[in-house]
Amino acid sequence: MEITTGDPNIIVAVIDIGVESNHPDLVGNLVPGYDFFDGDNQPDPVYGHEYNGHGTCCAGLIAARGNNEIGVSGVTWNCKVMPVRTHQADAEGVWHLITESAIATAFRWAASNDADILSNSWALANPRPILHSAIMDITKDGGIGRGGKGCVVLFAAGNDSKPISVYPQKYYEVIVVGATDHNDVRWSYMRLCILICWIY
Repeated sequence: MEITTGDPNIIVAVIDIGVESNHPDLVGNLVPGYDFFDGDNQPDPVYGHEYNGHGTCCAGLIAARGNNEIGVSGVTWNCKVMPVRTHQADAEGVWHLITESAIATAFRWAASNDADILSNSWALANPRPILHSAIMDITKDGGIGRGGKGCVVLFAAGNDSKPISVYPQKYYEVIVVGATDHNDVRWSYMRLCILICWIY
């Protein structure tokens, strides 16, 4: 089995609640992103609730620098992270998401700006045809993503080990990622950073 710590030419777009641009364990691995929630080029989280650290946490799992005696090491610490902000948690911890068409625009923007992989740790309760259209556009051969080769779109399965019943996880083009235990059996767990949000 080949083991890798990632490739600096690979960009992972973290579609989430924002990523701290000055985080000492990430700063060397960040590329410019965009804040579709506020409509500017500063996709840092807006604090006020601990859930707003979710995107930074997800980015760290992917690409926190390794062997630097700071924090943790990401799984692919040589890859780059592109923060794309589409969510915000309010003071009560309720997640707010931009419109479906705006999320679709965010997906196409990430693919058009050299993201190879789109990492998503959120879900919606019902089918989303406009968003599905964007996912098809960026994953298909000859489409927007990776110079016509298609992006890889990842979504979290959630924390309860149940059958997938949410979207965009149910779409064919999406790879759904979950956890297993030391016996490679599906693992159910709940964390402080909630992965599933139920929006409109």
